[in-house]
Amino acid sequence: MPYFQAKNRGLLQSALVLGLGILSAFLIFRRLFLVNPEATLWGDDFDPKLLRWTAEWGYYALGQHFSWSLFWDAQSFYPHTNTLAYSDCLLTLQFVYTPLRWLGFMPLTALYLSLAIFCVLTFYLSVALLKKLDLFKFEETLIIAFAAHFSLSMINFLPHYQLFGFQFAPPFLISLYIFCRSLKLRWLILSLSLFVLGSSFAIYLAPTLFCLGLLVGLLVIPKALILCGLRQALKLLSVFGLVSAIFAGIFYVLVLRHYTAMVKQTAVQTFEESAIYSASPQSLFVGRTINSKWYKS
Repeated sequence: MPYFQAKNRGLLQSALVLGLGILSAFLIFRRLFLVNPEATLWGDDFDPKLLRWTAEWGYYALGQHFSWSLFWDAQSFYPHTNTLAYSDCLLTLQFVYTPLRWLGFMPLTALYLSLAIFCVLTFYLSVALLKKLDLFKFEETLIIAFAAHFSLSMINFLPHYQLFGFQFAPPFLISLYIFCRSLKLRWLILSLSLFVLGSSFAIYLAPTLFCLGLLVGLLVIPKALILCGLRQALKLLSVFGLVSAIFAGIFYVLVLRHYTAMVKQTAVQTFEESAIYSASPQSLFVGRTINSKWYKS
């Protein structure tokens, strides 16, 4: 009897998590799904147009022509070649976007549904990983995961569709923390997989997750290795290093080498545009970036 009660409670909690994720994603896109999605382009006049085109180009290259080289040889900056790396390639998006297009969904509908599905899946995964930690009550787990995925700081910039890649950050950090505590290979594989998926969605997620992950590792791993003993620690480090190198090679082949090639082929970029987003120590006291065009001295 206790077994069935626990099983039913687990199913009920899973249904509640899934329902909350679907409801939250629906609220983000409610104005689009309640009207004709094909008649509304969500966001401003630049990023959404480019990223909508990028998503459809990925479907055209991978879903219709099944061509990896064509995927990167986009026409967005014609007559230059292999220019998809000029912007975020949204490669991970194609895991959902392309099947939806195969099923007959129109481009914008497929795009919005894909982004919503990634929100739900990553939220569900974050809750499952937090439950693995066994540090919080179920209600606390829901609040933590909800804040990590659907708080204002996460959804405020989502009309820039590539920023949906940051939905992979919470489960990545949680799975990495579990690995650093347990030193079990499956958690390393999961965290590295989430790193590749997130960074293949938005390329600047790669340095962000790397720096945060390095911080988590330096804070937690040494204690776990000490408890293992020197011989076991060296054995684990060699295995983990090999697995990490394999994933680094996969990520480089899939995405990073294309961006590296673009940097070598194009002129040196100035920081004039990015300066408006930059910060300095004074930013901590004024609540905004010092170099912002909205900042008045």
